[in-house]
Amino acid sequence: MRSENEFLRAVEQQVREHPQAPAHKAPNGLTTTYAELWEASDRIAAALAARTEKRHKSACMVAGFLGCLKSGHAFVPVDTEMPLTRLADILSQLGEALVVVAEDMPDALACALPESDVLDARTAVAAAGSPFVVPDRASWVTGDEAQYLIFTSGSTGRPKGIEVGADNVARFMDWVRTFPVIREGGRVFLDQPPYSFDLSEYEVVGALATGGCLHAVEREET
Repeated sequence: MRSENEFLRAVEQQVREHPQAPAHKAPNGLTTTYAELWEASDRIAAALAARTEKRHKSACMVAGFLGCLKSGHAFVPVDTEMPLTRLADILSQLGEALVVVAEDMPDALACALPESDVLDARTAVAAAGSPFVVPDRASWVTGDEAQYLIFTSGSTGRPKGIEVGADNVARFMDWVRTFPVIREGGRVFLDQPPYSFDLSEYEVVGALATGGCLHAVEREET
């Protein structure tokens, strides 16, 4: 078992070595640097920690993933394009989960969720200049703890959540970095699969662990 989250450490190393390198490029051309992504995830982690004491592509969503890990929580990526019944079923299986949003929710879903169960990551990131307390590194998701859950399509029954641990991601990251073109670092990754699809971890982990840039595209372009 590893003592720290190796993926977070790899991203942190890129932040230190290449803070102004592009980490994410949105479909509208807006670029987010590694330094900006890391600070955004710090703010989200702080907001999550304060609240959890008991198919859209955006840098805010990626920062949300990192923020969850920094605050000691696994993340479950879903897309607003999913049918409401599927989203509701996933939420019902997660128990008392906090919903972190990076874009406006469908009205039906927003009305069904208590305000206390929702954290708008955009608000947390936009609070520039306001004080916040980043969770201690001891809070990071590590070892056998779940780093994320991906839900199956449910085509053969009820969707099932598949847990992937921090050590699993670390081993995958080590393997991805054996490919010379990726190991060289600074590559552009076409950020095309929806984050609710496990294939997206190839882009997220491969890019952010090696100083690459996630180049997102709109669904229509895909």
